[in-house]
Amino acid sequence: MTDVMAPAPPRPPQDDPEALIEEARRRARRRRLAYGAAVALALGGVAVALVVVLRGNGSSATSVPPGFQWVKAKGRVAHLRVELSPTKISSIDLATGAAQPAVTTIEGWYDPKTYLFRDVLRIDGRVQIDLVGHAQCVVGKPFCIKPPYFSTLQGAPRWPLDPKLGREVGTGVFRGKRVVWVEPLLSGHRIPGGAVPERWGLDARTHRPIVSQDRALWPDGHIRLSVQTVFTPLGSLPARTVGFAVPEGGAPRGSVPPEPEEAVNSRAASLDAARTAVGRTALWLGPTFRGHRLRGIRIGTDGIRAKTGRTLLPARFVSFDYGVVELKEFGAARPFWALHGPAAGRLLFDNNARASLARGGLLAVMTPGTPGGSESISLDRTLALAVARALRPVS
Repeated sequence: MTDVMAPAPPRPPQDDPEALIEEARRRARRRRLAYGAAVALALGGVAVALVVVLRGNGSSATSVPPGFQWVKAKGRVAHLRVELSPTKISSIDLATGAAQPAVTTIEGWYDPKTYLFRDVLRIDGRVQIDLVGHAQCVVGKPFCIKPPYFSTLQGAPRWPLDPKLGREVGTGVFRGKRVVWVEPLLSGHRIPGGAVPERWGLDARTHRPIVSQDRALWPDGHIRLSVQTVFTPLGSLPARTVGFAVPEGGAPRGSVPPEPEEAVNSRAASLDAARTAVGRTALWLGPTFRGHRLRGIRIGTDGIRAKTGRTLLPARFVSFDYGVVELKEFGAARPFWALHGPAAGRLLFDNNARASLARGGLLAVMTPGTPGGSESISLDRTLALAVARALRPVS
């Protein structure tokens, strides 16, 4: 097979408006998938947590977890890091309540010979997700599509500019570097689909693509940044130094990032059983929290289901349902969607959907509850901090 960049199909002719519109939609979908998936998965999306083992420092295939097989790279492995902003995730100081945007980065490796890739998502400097997948391959066709963000970078405007593919729209400074701003074009025309076009920042000296920006016109008339992706190519690695841990039955294909089936098994439990179900003394909010009684306790495992049906990387958990909020706690074995969790003393807060903190050797994850009836519950910062400060060991 031949490896190609994502925008491989020929550019539509300018006299075919439907083709132009579809091209614009395709570009928008690509950006939304690449950015949205990373952030949505940051605190709990469905994705397989795997490991790429670099053998250059003495590591070996024996490092592969149970249920995985060692696959050596066959070609030079491309290496890239991207930073995504703005994100909806905040890092909050539990002592003061002060919040700051959580820096979100993805470090990726891609082997064009095996079509395997690895994505490592870091939030606030800590690894949350470690993914291995198989590039999208077209059935019956002799090519596969590079994973983001490799294909996105490959599709960036190149210097000197082809007037059919891009035009210079200004100069400026980005993070201390002089840049030339370039707007991508389709057959010499602006890409339809928005009032404010996408633009790329190229290093003014080397013309290397540095940043891609999507901006939007807000109702107040101001143009604001919608999605920004900063690219840092990290060169490549020889095949002999890299291998991938692939789950039995094969790595997930087709979606970005990989989305295998999640395997969650649980059962109702007593408070006594829950107390040490994960190897640490569990934390709870007492029999009631803000007038909401504890409705149920469950213990179980959270992992991924391989294509063979086997559950891989199971992590034991205990959960406490208070109606207004649900707590799910893990011990030393962390779930595949939050490998390291937040740093001590920090709360990772994901836009009213999820929050997590580490305490006493536990990872505690809180999500909005389901009290029933017509009551609508959201996990805002005030509630998340209140829960974090009210946690105490089960006595």
